[in-house]
Amino acid sequence: MTKSIFLTLIASALFAASVNAATKPVPGDGSTQTFSTGANGQWTTDTYSVTLAGPGILRVWDGYCFGDRYEVTIDGAVVGTTSEGSPAGGHCNALSAAPTPEFAWGNKAFSRGVYSLTAGDHTFQFTTTTHPWGGPAYFAVGSGSVCITISFFYSC
Repeated sequence: MTKSIFLTLIASALFAASVNAATKPVPGDGSTQTFSTGANGQWTTDTYSVTLAGPGILRVWDGYCFGDRYEVTIDGAVVGTTSEGSPAGGHCNALSAAPTPEFAWGNKAFSRGVYSLTAGDHTFQFTTTTHPWGGPAYFAVGSGSVCITISFFYSC
């Protein structure tokens, strides 16, 4: 009986270590991070975590050839899907690939989303929902709040 309890404890510890090893802490300083995309409906290989002292935002965007979209899960709940961007078209080449993450963020042809975070600890994942080309995608966590623009009304 003692041997089976010992083996169960070892197995539980290994499982907990593998779950914790899969979570990647990221800075909350607004710096751009890269994640790899998978086929439609597949999770990324990583779960990311961040601790914020105050309210913050999570920005997520496509970074290769436009057309990819991502479902965003924060703290185990789906909070939205990145924008449609432009249709993928028939090819992916140097003209449709973003040369930098900043270029992709500033170009509405690339899918993107902004999500609010409260102060405290958070985990998040991305699920690929549309994946014509693949390639890298990006996210950044920083302080601030999501601003809303409705016609002539602006609130932040």
